[in-house]
Amino acid sequence: MDVAGRWTNAELAIELVVAGAQVSGAIELGGARMVLHGELRGGVLVGQFEAEGYPFPFVARRDGDALVIESDGVAYRLTRPAPARVNPLVAARQASSPPSPSPSPFPSPSPSPSPPPFPSPPPSPSPSPTPPPPSGGTVYRHATGGEVDLPAGWQVTQSPLGLQLVPPDVAYNAHGPAELYLLSQAPAPGVDRADDPRVVAHVDASLRQAAPVLALDGPAAPCGPGVRVRWRGQHPQTGAPLAAVALLRLDRATSSLVGVIALGEQARVAARAPALEAIFGSFRQREGRRDPALVGTWHHWSYRGNTSAYSGSSTSSETRRTAHLGADGAFVERSSHEGIGSFHGKDGLGNRAWDAGYAAQSSDGRTGTWTAGDGMLHVQFADGTTAAWHYQLTGAPGGRRLVLLAPGAREPMEWTEQPVVV
Repeated sequence: MDVAGRWTNAELAIELVVAGAQVSGAIELGGARMVLHGELRGGVLVGQFEAEGYPFPFVARRDGDALVIESDGVAYRLTRPAPARVNPLVAARQASSPPSPSPSPFPSPSPSPSPPPFPSPPPSPSPSPTPPPPSGGTVYRHATGGEVDLPAGWQVTQSPLGLQLVPPDVAYNAHGPAELYLLSQAPAPGVDRADDPRVVAHVDASLRQAAPVLALDGPAAPCGPGVRVRWRGQHPQTGAPLAAVALLRLDRATSSLVGVIALGEQARVAARAPALEAIFGSFRQREGRRDPALVGTWHHWSYRGNTSAYSGSSTSSETRRTAHLGADGAFVERSSHEGIGSFHGKDGLGNRAWDAGYAAQSSDGRTGTWTAGDGMLHVQFADGTTAAWHYQLTGAPGGRRLVLLAPGAREPMEWTEQPVVV
């Protein structure tokens, strides 16, 4: 069964890589990327994907030119983009003559994946002392070590959108905030300049999700230690001009991208430009903080079962995890999974058309580094991905519970402390 490649619809995208009967890849939904693995069995792909630390089963099959994926009774139908057709006459002429200069300063985006949404980079100690804050201002230092100078009265708060820069006189109108400013930092493997087309495309897509009326306003321009990218648009309800600005710089010491993002009414964003550029230019990387109360080995167990009333499909899975947080910042996670499932499909008349089942055992692990502070635990995995959770500790030493909640998630994950065996 040919399932390799990228499949999409209006709701989600699935990237599948096939090696024999084994399949790996990821599901992209609502800005989240969920790793999956599975196996081809009798013309059906069965496997699991992981979301917010929990495994969920799925089954996928080809239906003509489409791919149908089902999980817990909910099905999605996706298609694979048709390959580009090359005109051989045009290709022959291009091969025999030198290429003409591109009218845009940015080449076409590379097919390699864009950088992840802005979480936190790995900690990187710096021997230089922290400079004094600006007159009347303060210094904001993130748990992961990123540090910026804030003008007088400015604050940094944690919001559903990430770290939000809040001026003392932030403006509102009848429709809500009239201006929004974000501070961000993300690992950027394979990126060697701030105006990399993948970076600009990622920021452009993120801004258009918040304000679809925005459009790029020219190429990136130099700005201090990085570049400035602008967008313009018009408020769909008030007709007022809107503006967005992204200040982007590459921190080569940590291979991460630092950004200050502004979005709001054009006049207000323009008035904030000097303050935002000063914050942007003051960024420096210090050693991350580590809450000593988190040092130790933690255990998590989860079980999930489901039966579809429509198809009669049923699944159950059990996962055990251990995570060791070292005093030196090392992070080691080990997981074991067991699952069984039976799946049934119906044709257009409601008759049973196919059956599939599986029983699987697997184990895996991840390593990386961790930092924690201000109620947030951050992990930078060795493969370049990152994760962050709100955390809370309860109980007495030796029997404590660590409750983790990913930003935007509904259900927390509870870990129990494992005693140290001497």
